[in-house]
Amino acid sequence: MIDAGVASYSSAAILFIVLTVALAVGHSGKGLGTWLILASALSALWAIYLAIAPRYPFAAEGHALWYGIEVARYGGWLAFMARLLYAGPGPLGIGPRGWLVHGTWLAVLVAGLTAEALWPGEVFGTASHVALVQLGGLLLLALIGLLLVEQLARNTRAEARGSLKHLYLSLFTLFALDLVVFAVGFMSRMPDQGLWDLRGVANALIVPLLALSATRNPDWSPRAFVSRHVAFYATSLLVAGGFLILVAVGGYYVRLYGGTWGGFLQLTLLSAAVLLLAVLALSAAQRARLRVFLVKHFYRSRYDYREEWLRLMGRLGKGTSPAAARRSLIAAIGGIVQSPGGLLFERSGSRFRCAAAQGIDWVDAEASADDPFARRMAERGWIFDLEESAPTWTAEPDLPRPDWLSPIPEAWLIIPLRTEAGLVGWVVLLRSEIVKTLTWEDRDLLKASGRAAAVHLALIQATEALSEAQQFDAFNRLSAFVVHDINNVVAQLSLIVSNAHVHDGNPDFVKDAVATIEHAVGRMNRLLTQLHKVPVSPGAKARIELDHAVSAAVERCRGGRPAPELRLEAQGLGIIIDAERLQSVVENLVKNAQEATPDDDRVTVSVARRGERALLVIDDTGCGMDAAFVRERLFKPFDTTKGNSGMGIGAHEARELVRGAGGDLKVSSSPGQGTRIELWFPLAHPANPRSAEAPLRQSGG
Repeated sequence: MIDAGVASYSSAAILFIVLTVALAVGHSGKGLGTWLILASALSALWAIYLAIAPRYPFAAEGHALWYGIEVARYGGWLAFMARLLYAGPGPLGIGPRGWLVHGTWLAVLVAGLTAEALWPGEVFGTASHVALVQLGGLLLLALIGLLLVEQLARNTRAEARGSLKHLYLSLFTLFALDLVVFAVGFMSRMPDQGLWDLRGVANALIVPLLALSATRNPDWSPRAFVSRHVAFYATSLLVAGGFLILVAVGGYYVRLYGGTWGGFLQLTLLSAAVLLLAVLALSAAQRARLRVFLVKHFYRSRYDYREEWLRLMGRLGKGTSPAAARRSLIAAIGGIVQSPGGLLFERSGSRFRCAAAQGIDWVDAEASADDPFARRMAERGWIFDLEESAPTWTAEPDLPRPDWLSPIPEAWLIIPLRTEAGLVGWVVLLRSEIVKTLTWEDRDLLKASGRAAAVHLALIQATEALSEAQQFDAFNRLSAFVVHDINNVVAQLSLIVSNAHVHDGNPDFVKDAVATIEHAVGRMNRLLTQLHKVPVSPGAKARIELDHAVSAAVERCRGGRPAPELRLEAQGLGIIIDAERLQSVVENLVKNAQEATPDDDRVTVSVARRGERALLVIDDTGCGMDAAFVRERLFKPFDTTKGNSGMGIGAHEARELVRGAGGDLKVSSSPGQGTRIELWFPLAHPANPRSAEAPLRQSGG
């Protein structure tokens, strides 16, 4: 079993080594840091020696080494305090009174070693002269150490005491315990074994306090830093360990004096202690209270702002939906003050309405933008503490407690969410069981977090607006294509109506009119089917003969002026495409050409073969277009030059159809010179044209 003294001094050695390394890594090479590193290193050496040396090195012959290490440890701490108290000029920075302190511990060292030389081989005991001199010298150094601690506390300026209080506490503990140990030992000329073993644990416990002092005094060690997480868990372990040690000591005496029930009572006490620690460790409220205690008493600033900012950004980034993102916003701000939940009020027009709830049921509450609370938050960014004993707004008669808070009796804080554009909303937090009152640090952090949350809320709103705009855009695009098809059908039917009084007795006209009406009805039925998301078999891609589809489309455009001319170079050119859409596209392009061309000019539609591709050309001698219009506007959806009569999607639809079939669409045009549109399609194999490639010939007109 490990000896208690070995464990005690080993723990002190480990912690002092860690402290020495941490101070040395961040040390600039000058100032008080040098003396602090020296004192810490000598304490580590002292603890290592006592951990590996015989349990009581003063109880055997030849204990000069032990005495020298003890005095050297005192010398390190006394030198540090002397430098802190009595700084002076010179490379060491020690004033006259500082040299007096150094002379004292050096004299004690010489006296103890001289006694060792005068009475060689003498062990400690009631008649030991060496024990009298050495224990008396160590007792004197402990007393001087306490006097220097008192001088430090007395002479420190009031504004600096907060950064030095942990140093006072740690050094007072060190010297006071040694004073007791050596006072008891001086009277009996033999230190008490129990007190001797306790020294190691006591020195280990002061290391965290020394580290905190170093972080609060950058001139000692500029980059020394103790994480709040490390401090929290280290303190938790120390408290838990100290509690278990006390329980173990109590259990030992219960077992010793408990008679036949001693063993049972000891196990019961230990089990209850372990269970209590487990309950406390699993309690979020208790962990929060411990963190608040540590921050309040051991840190200059209440918050680790880097950690708080990362936590805030992490929580604001949660949520896969706008509703979840709003709830995470409430949780992010509430987590700063350990609030269990709250409500988000968001601007909607001229009112602020409850938009989300976290940790509480949603309430139907709203406030006007002219509400006094809303105005103060918009103008000044006020944070309202609704449970202040003397609220800041009581002095303003026009600012009573708002009616919209009536459904929220547990409301505690109101945090404004402001951007440069104004107040976008606010968060109402529920009262916290941990944080009872707000400090200036709480308010500053809440204000900064509110601004970050406001930007996040504005981003959520912009995302929702964009999504809604995209939905409307999709709806408008669909409507445009529907209207475009209806316009084509109306144009066909209008042509029949306009010619009916002239050709009503012509059987061929009646036949063509019925066919056109039948085509229009079929087209509208297919359009309605597509709008109901029912698959349309005629709309599927299939192999068609390009000349047949183009001929049918051109035939339906012959009622316009100028009448299109169809030139067929090759027939039976097979392509894979949606025939209905192809005919609609060709009709639209031909009609556009007719509208751009005077009645006495020409519109030509040609079909030819070029290698393994089919070429459809629509050529007119109309007004033409400039290169900038073709490049920037022709294929842009919903950009039209026809006013209310056009939708601006014909060219776009034509290009998308051709590209979807694996081809391409090219346009060449010049103002006053007409326009040439080429539609290139890959041939479907096998392709069996009825005629070889030849010069274009005119076919009808």
